[in-house]
Amino acid sequence: MVAMDLFRSEEMSLVQLIIPAESAHDTITCLAELGLLQFKDLNPEKSPFQRTYANQLKRCGEMGRKIRYIQDQIAKSGKTSSYRPLTDKDINLNELETKLTELEAELLEINANTDRLQRTHSELTELQLVLHKAGVLFGSARDAASTVQHQGADTENGSSIEEAVDYPLLQEQEMQTDPSKQARLGFVTGLISKAKAASFERIIFRATRGNMFLKQAPIEDAVLDPATGEKIHDALQRAAHVSNSQVNTIFQVLHTKETPPSYFETNKFTSAFQEIVEAYGVGRYQEANPGCFTIITFPFLFAVMFGDWGHGICLLLGALYLVLNEKKLGSKKLGDTMEMAYGGRYVILLMAMFSIYTGFIYNEFFSVSFGFFGGSAYQCPDPQYSVKNCPTATTSGVEKWSYEPYAFGIDPIWHGSRSELPFTNSLKMKMSILLGICQMNLGILLSYFNARYFRSALDVWYQFIPQLLFLNALFGYLSFLIILKWCQGSKPDLYHIMIYMFLSPTEDLGENQLFIGQTYVQIVLLLVALVAVPWMLFPKPLIMRKQHIQKMHGRTYGFLRESDTESTDLEVDVEHDEEEFEFSEVFVHQMIHTIEFVLNSVSNTASYLRLWALSLAHAQLSAVFYDRVLMFAWEYTNPIIRLIGLIVFANATVVVLLCMETLSAFLHALRLHWVEFQGKFYQGDGYKFHPFSFKTLFEEDDL
Repeated sequence: MVAMDLFRSEEMSLVQLIIPAESAHDTITCLAELGLLQFKDLNPEKSPFQRTYANQLKRCGEMGRKIRYIQDQIAKSGKTSSYRPLTDKDINLNELETKLTELEAELLEINANTDRLQRTHSELTELQLVLHKAGVLFGSARDAASTVQHQGADTENGSSIEEAVDYPLLQEQEMQTDPSKQARLGFVTGLISKAKAASFERIIFRATRGNMFLKQAPIEDAVLDPATGEKIHDALQRAAHVSNSQVNTIFQVLHTKETPPSYFETNKFTSAFQEIVEAYGVGRYQEANPGCFTIITFPFLFAVMFGDWGHGICLLLGALYLVLNEKKLGSKKLGDTMEMAYGGRYVILLMAMFSIYTGFIYNEFFSVSFGFFGGSAYQCPDPQYSVKNCPTATTSGVEKWSYEPYAFGIDPIWHGSRSELPFTNSLKMKMSILLGICQMNLGILLSYFNARYFRSALDVWYQFIPQLLFLNALFGYLSFLIILKWCQGSKPDLYHIMIYMFLSPTEDLGENQLFIGQTYVQIVLLLVALVAVPWMLFPKPLIMRKQHIQKMHGRTYGFLRESDTESTDLEVDVEHDEEEFEFSEVFVHQMIHTIEFVLNSVSNTASYLRLWALSLAHAQLSAVFYDRVLMFAWEYTNPIIRLIGLIVFANATVVVLLCMETLSAFLHALRLHWVEFQGKFYQGDGYKFHPFSFKTLFEEDDL
């Protein structure tokens, strides 16, 4: 699939099918095999029981229940149902219903017989175990009684014997008394769960008022309780029958103003990114889809906030596990969290790869820097010390000796220095503004492609152009100053330049001047920004009002020229779909849109500073865990303390940085795409295309 196939949704047409009643079933079956048509309900006010084919649908639902019951019984028995191609295409619904009814009745009878046999088997097993254990118990008691009887003489002479646990309560001769005087003794035998044995003993003790003797014996074999078991949950489902019969059907394309549904052809890689976009709203039919850009921009902005190539490698390992085992994981039921991670496995994979890339730029590996790309451009003032061991690195600083910068990323000498935070804050803050202006310009550019595709010249001249001029006259100019300051190496205050550009545009910049004629350029840009606001506000609603008046006049003249017989019902239907024009409503809407864009230009630019803020927070948390936990424990020579420190460091890294920080950066990247980027061009008021397809039904019902 070509990447730009996602740029716009697939083309749709509203069609009308006139199907003979006798061939309706075969026609719908063929259409369901194709899966290319979405049916529209023309009678939404009718209940399901008032429909034409309500009885047939109930029959299909009942047959679906029987199929589900048969499948559950197959799964319960531990067997796997195999699928084979259908050889008999001409399946009669009545024959299938009869066959399913016979199979269900046969299975019900088999299950009833199985339950009876299982219950009888369990009862006999319990009886066998009771007889065996009771026989051992009574046999040992009789042997003990005989032993005591033979030792009775010794007992009478004063000698005592040690009473054991199995010492009999009744002597054998005591039990052989007159039947009329014999007490009525009874016994109860059976099996009970070990967890309920103590409760059962208390119940028997209270029921007999303490006149009881309990003897327990454990059973090694497992016994199935026939009273419990797995319950079968039947669910109704729609059933359809595959048929390749061809039926001549009237196919008619209808021309209407109704907005068609949106459909994007995705695969396992792009589907997760498309879901991110559609969580905000389904795109309007044929408008530019931000999904093809989100594939790159979303994981990249995440990585800007998450940049650490050590953490990125950990995230990459988790993503690779999900990707390499996708067939195994996709074939079994997962938990909610695991299911979400599995669905976004390719998103996590790109997030990890971009995090490794930005981690090399930030030169951070669990907050530790490395000099992989050459030597530092700085040296220690004291030549006897290297730049890494310079004692003045955190106090007075180091000296720059080479004009060639560090080859890739941040020079490792900045790590741990006195000016590390001011330098990294300035770098990341300016970089966040540059990335934000670029992405917002991309959003405005996509609004031009939308206007051009829908042939809306008003949106091009009175929305795209003034928005582009306003944004770049202010914040595009700020981005230009940032890049120019980096190239020149000068020290002007950009805050002073931007503030006094509005307060005193004609004032001399002095030491804050970056190029010749900067004051005049700023005055021109300020005028362009001021002109762009009424340019967005007034022309479009006024021109729309004029076009509406001309259209109404032309329609009146057309009715005068044509006869009553020449005006068709189709024209009336088309005009009925058009919305009524209200100038006040259009003007208020345009005014709100203009004010919103002007305010959002400021707030959205400031919103991109979250890239800097979260990157700073991630780096500082990583440094705290490394310095205050791992290095603190490593100062001790005791291996137990070091092991504890390592465990605490690993748990803090996983829980806080790899879980909480990942989720935080993900949500902030989501906000930047939904509001700052998609808000420039994406309407998101469409609805999905849901074709009638057997394949989709089978996937949803796990068939």
